[in-house]
Parts: sequence; structure tokens; C-alpha cells
Amino acid sequence: MVTALEFDLFPVPRVYGGGLYFPGDRMADVLHAWTAWLPDTPETMVSSFAALRLPPLPELPEPLRGVFAVTVRFAFSGPAEDGERLIAPLRAIAPAIMDTVRDMPYSEVASIHDEPTEPLPYYERGIMLREFPEQAQDKLIELVGPGSDTTMWIAELRALGGAWDREPAVPNAVATRGLPYSLLGVEVGPLSQQHQLKQSVAALLDGMAPWQSDRRLVNNLAPEEAVDAAAIYGPERYARLVAVKKAYDPANMFRINHNVSPTT
Repeated sequence: MVTALEFDLFPVPRVYGGGLYFPGDRMADVLHAWTAWLPDTPETMVSSFAALRLPPLPELPEPLRGVFAVTVRFAFSGPAEDGERLIAPLRAIAPAIMDTVRDMPYSEVASIHDEPTEPLPYYERGIMLREFPEQAQDKLIELVGPGSDTTMWIAELRALGGAWDREPAVPNAVATRGLPYSLLGVEVGPLSQQHQLKQSVAALLDGMAPWQSDRRLVNNLAPEEAVDAAAIYGPERYARLVAVKKAYDPANMFRINHNVSPTT
């Protein structure tokens, strides 16, 4: 069997991006301000919010070692001066404990999230939110905010929308168009603590279940998670994927995944 993948490239030599990090006790102020700010941002600005409980490791930036912090992270493909103007309201929320937002070559875009490059034992799961009203914001603060006893390393909301919502000329399997947020929980620890790590992430996602969509981002599903593929993709996409599977993989050779069965 021969497969091929075709994609377009876009010229993006530079971005204005990075993160604003605030003390964790300002989570409510930062989260409410970020969600109010989002609707007026252009498609050229993407951002995310995260609550961080990081260990006192020497490889972490000193201001983030062993503290509870919240961060808003940005990537803006327009002129740096426009990006600076756009994020000014968020910079004004509170004194930042660290501000890494700058003009950078696109080759340095990984520095925006600045995730570890060395392997770590971790567990993560995610859901999609169909809405994020004030009640949901308050619930997230209750679950992972300064008054919570969670041990979760990262609880992250990624704002979607924009070009992500537009259907492509050639239909594909992206099932989350039209949903505004992805919510991801990440715990880190040895395999001996996997049950505890899974319970921690489940507490977050179960708490946000009233605002959860049936459709899911497949990238953020745990390998062992029992899922209903038809619900994840929605009826139209799922029917098209079944037809493709019947045509190209009728024996279901590629099945060690969140499987779309050709016999559905």
C-alpha cells in the first residue's frame, strides 16, 4: 500500500510571541480578562491559558521553580508593534513574574511553550469545550486555582476559532471545527504513580463535563481511553471515514488506534 500526504506551506518568517506569567493567586483576574479579550482578537493572533504547578527543578526559569503560576501564551504573525498593542490589556492585569513575549524568527517558535526536550513520564487527557461561560470559568478556578489541592502540573485551555473553523476545500478528519476551546490536563510522575496521576487529570475533566462536547481532538486522547469514534468525529465525518476504510483497509490492518472500523 502506498500513501501520500500533501500540504501547503505559508511564508511566516517571524512571529511576535511568548508568555506572560503571573502569580497563581491572580488566576481569576487573568482568566476572566483573557476570555473577555479573545473575541476582539484577529485570526493572526492565537493564544492559550494555563495554570502551572511546576517542581523546583534547576532547568526551569528561576521565577517558575516550585511555584504556582498562571500564564497566557501568544503567537501573532502580524507586525510586532501591532502584537504589543494587542496584548497590552493583558500585560496591565498585574505585575508579571516573567514576560517572554518578543519578536522572534519562526525557527524559535517552540520557545513560546518552552516544553521539556528530555523525556518525562507523564499522563495527559483532553476534552473539547462547546462553551466557556463565567460559570465554567469559576469552576475551572475551583478545580485548579489557588484554593485547590490538585497536584496537576499543567491545566491548559487553547483558544481555537479563526481559520481552524473553516472547512477545507478537500474534506478531512478534523472533528473539532466550530468548538471554541480545547482543555488539556497533564500530570508528571513515575509509572508507579500512574493511578494517582490519572485520577488527578480525571478530576479536572470530570469537573468540566457540563461544558464538554462529544466531539474530541484525537491527539489529546489517552491511548487506553475507551471512546466512541462515531461520537468523536460526528456522523458525517464518521460515515466518510468508514467509506475510506472500507475502500483502502477492509481488513482493518490499521486498528491499534481509536479505531474506525470498516464493518461499522
